[in-house]
Amino acid sequence: MSKFIALILLSSISQIAIGQVVYKELIKFRFLDKVEAHYVGNLMTTSNPAQPAFDPVDEKYNKDSIIQIISKELDKYPFDVLRLSQLVEIIICDGVYFNDQNNQPTIRANGTYIYPVESGHVIFLDGYSYGLPKTLHHEFSSVLFNQVFDTDSLFRKIFLETESYFKKTTKYIEDSPNWIDDHKMDFPQNTDNKLVLRNDGYALTAFENDYNSIASSLFAPKNVKLIGEQLVDNEMDLWDFLKFARTEQYPIFYKVIKIINLYSHINPIFRMSYFQKMETYNN
Repeated sequence: MSKFIALILLSSISQIAIGQVVYKELIKFRFLDKVEAHYVGNLMTTSNPAQPAFDPVDEKYNKDSIIQIISKELDKYPFDVLRLSQLVEIIICDGVYFNDQNNQPTIRANGTYIYPVESGHVIFLDGYSYGLPKTLHHEFSSVLFNQVFDTDSLFRKIFLETESYFKKTTKYIEDSPNWIDDHKMDFPQNTDNKLVLRNDGYALTAFENDYNSIASSLFAPKNVKLIGEQLVDNEMDLWDFLKFARTEQYPIFYKVIKIINLYSHINPIFRMSYFQKMETYNN
């Protein structure tokens, strides 16, 4: 799908609402006040993008609290990184509903994104989710990596090498010859954390979902652990587990390091020590 078509699709959601909050004069926050549906994901990599429905947020909900949560998570990125991503709008809704096998919007997700958009890229977040912080980083990793992939040849080279390593060590469901698009929400069961961090198998569905999940744990480890999503047993803190994974030479340790290398290429502040401090960050 062309960027021009994507721009048309977003023409109705890019209007500045009265009293709208703008984060650092860069990213608009908009609370959905009616049901909408949009093509989502990386529109340049698929000929059949998903078109989920987005429910409006209840007027009585604490919008100030949501704004504070999102702003606090965005503060974890240098301003130059946010600007580089060309993320211009975060839309808060009450659930992202993808179609089921009967083509009905019943499969609820916590977030998604739209890329590329000429006027700037967009992230949707479920404002009612306890996993709001980790979902923001999950979706932002896709927007940021897509943008830098298209504009930085060295990053593109490192990214493709990272993707190759991930796919050599992990059999993703989307790469299976028997994979059917209608079943993309059927997660395989994850029985240990040698390959991925998430305990529900979502990271085993695709390379993008795998690195999204790693990004969530790197930037919001306390939130991921709080909702019981980080590890199969969810008893160890992230970096305690990663020390163990390094000793045992689990592929997940090297996958995490490769994702950190991608972030550090984007900005040198993103070293291992930076992410280790996230476990003491007051999420």
